[in-house]
Amino acid sequence: MGAVVYVSVRRRRRLGGLHRQFAGIVAGCGAAAVLAACIAAAGNAELPMSSLALVSLLLWAVVGVTAVAYALARSVAMDVDRVTRGLMAVGEGSPRVVLDVLGDDEIGRLAAAGNHMIDQLMTREAERDEAQRTRQALVRAMVHQLLERAAERDAAEAQRRQLAAAASHDVRTPLTSLRLLAAVLRDELVDQDEVRAHASRMLGHIAVLDRLTEQVFELARLEAGDIAWDMVEADLGELLRATADQLDVRAAERGLSIVVEIDARVRAVLIAPDMLVRVVVNLVQNAIEHTPGGGRVRVAARSREDVFVEVEVSDTGGGIAAPDRERIFEPFFRGDRARSGTGTGLGLSIARGIVEAHGGRIWLAEAEVGTCIRFTLPDADAARGRESDGPAD
Repeated sequence: MGAVVYVSVRRRRRLGGLHRQFAGIVAGCGAAAVLAACIAAAGNAELPMSSLALVSLLLWAVVGVTAVAYALARSVAMDVDRVTRGLMAVGEGSPRVVLDVLGDDEIGRLAAAGNHMIDQLMTREAERDEAQRTRQALVRAMVHQLLERAAERDAAEAQRRQLAAAASHDVRTPLTSLRLLAAVLRDELVDQDEVRAHASRMLGHIAVLDRLTEQVFELARLEAGDIAWDMVEADLGELLRATADQLDVRAAERGLSIVVEIDARVRAVLIAPDMLVRVVVNLVQNAIEHTPGGGRVRVAARSREDVFVEVEVSDTGGGIAAPDRERIFEPFFRGDRARSGTGTGLGLSIARGIVEAHGGRIWLAEAEVGTCIRFTLPDADAARGRESDGPAD
């Protein structure tokens, strides 16, 4: 009997739906009833079968049908309990739940539908988590960009304050001298010869202010990209030689020589000649001013392996102090090497703006002796391609 019950439960999948299982139980009950009727008929007919055997047979039939019915009902109840506990676990947030039942009946189909639902929920939860991670990454990127822009804005504001302070300092000295000289002239405290001398000094201070104002506005236009230059294809070697020739006299007055070295393979460049001459003049004048007598200023140019042409201006002076090397292109910066000079401190900043407006870059290169500044310019073909592509974002 136990084997029959075990087989009935374990092979419930082969019994079909619940209606078939219940139909089987009803059929078993019917068979028991028929058996009972037959036993009763046999007793009435006084067939040769003992009453005890008949009762035992009936009892076994009833017990068997009852046991099978109970086992099937218990198996169904266990499947229902499994499905119930699995769905409750899903509701409580368990990550992986499998509804595993014994039968292949309506409860089995319900479990299969539940497993499909759980898979869909897990898939959607994974998609939601991925979308959440994507949103968080976007938010972090936006916050990072905002912080960067805030830092850039703060740096720009600090630079503007520094520029304003430096410009005020540079303006204050000539204005003070002008005020004193004007007071002397107003009060007629000097004779006619001294009036002329004072007037000459006043004109010199006015020229300093005029040059400072012009350079400040020029630097502002360069930084804002407000430039409209006539670009022409030019022979860079010829331009460098002509510029060096213009400064030969000044260099000779200080006991210096200017050496020009142009590689024969230097390619033509597309430039605004007047602007590039200003860059070279500024670099060479700085080199002349800070190189002792008997020294040398070198102007060189060569074509690099890429699309750029490289220009170098170097000297045999005392060089630039290490703390100042990172700041020499800042507006109004005057390091130890330039403090004795009379410039505004804007020359290298303007030179950088001009070079960058041409699509190149300028930097302080390493040098064993003196100072070496280099800058690059795209050759004419590359510059035309850059113009046709439009300005970079």
